[in-house]
Amino acid sequence: MFAPVLVLAFIIILGILGAICHKMNIDAVYKKVKDLSAAIHSETEQKGKAEEKKMSNEEKMKNFRRFLYNPQGSTFNTLALSAWLLLIVGIFFTFLLTPQISEDWTFLKAAYLVSSSLGIFFFGMLAMIFGLIIVIVSRPPDVYSLYIIPKGLKRAIMASWLILLVPIAIPTYLAVLYPYAGSISDWIDIAFVCLAVSQILLLSPIFIKALGVKI
Repeated sequence: MFAPVLVLAFIIILGILGAICHKMNIDAVYKKVKDLSAAIHSETEQKGKAEEKKMSNEEKMKNFRRFLYNPQGSTFNTLALSAWLLLIVGIFFTFLLTPQISEDWTFLKAAYLVSSSLGIFFFGMLAMIFGLIIVIVSRPPDVYSLYIIPKGLKRAIMASWLILLVPIAIPTYLAVLYPYAGSISDWIDIAFVCLAVSQILLLSPIFIKALGVKI
């Protein structure tokens, strides 16, 4: 079985790298546009400086993001949002529901929830609420709108929510069988792989842009 701590660390590091690369991408494009604009409008530069000084860097960046805005379509945004939500729910289920990973931090230690016929449902709702908060704060559609995403990559991102059903189904099944899962416990490795692959797919537009890969 893969070391759960290493897998969780990989997921966290990947998320941090995605955030850093996204900022680097936006800053790099902003600098190019700014330099190009300065070269083209060098004659009227003095006139525009007074207005430019009035605007804070935050306002400039906000206007620049509006300039870059490239809507990806409601179907893509809906499926991408659901995939991000399922990724967070999958992480909750894989690391907090599976007793084979950590008996001290598993949901099954909460006797008042386990004894309820709706225990797993309540756990799922808690994971969903937590996931919704993260998705609302991070706003993935706004991030994707700043990138040109080819159709093939769009399909891969939209299909990732199917992969993310695995890290929810397997931990649930293992929790139901606990403590009689036996060798089936190794199935959790499949959940780990699905989480990692899905997160890479969801962050792929950012990494592709950062690496300068042409697709």
